[in-house]
Amino acid sequence: MKKIKILVSISVILLVSCNFSDTIIELPNGYGYVREGSACYNSFVDKDNRVKNFRVNNLKFNEKFIVFNVLDSLKCVNNDLENLKDGDYKYYIYDIENKVNFGPLEKQVYKTKFSNLKISTDLDLDK
Repeated sequence: MKKIKILVSISVILLVSCNFSDTIIELPNGYGYVREGSACYNSFVDKDNRVKNFRVNNLKFNEKFIVFNVLDSLKCVNNDLENLKDGDYKYYIYDIENKVNFGPLEKQVYKTKFSNLKISTDLDLDK
């Protein structure tokens, strides 16, 4: 009986502690950013909680735009998260007002689109 109580106690502690690490940030237009503690597990979800993008590394937003980058899947699979380079990311821009999404984009294309859309520099992922 004592072993069962210990086993149940450990199971409850493990289940509860896993849920404390998750953070859901509400974004404009019903989107959400689910932070799991590592970019390899973070995700961008729509209003129905369907995952739109996995491996979200960095995300910024305002009332007009959501911008973020995601890690290359091989970096996560191989647990190779040191010495990341620009080529290890793909970039996304969600234009909330016009309901247009851009991505995946290479960094230089992303920078050009960011500038052309006149997005606030507060949302620059390099800052």
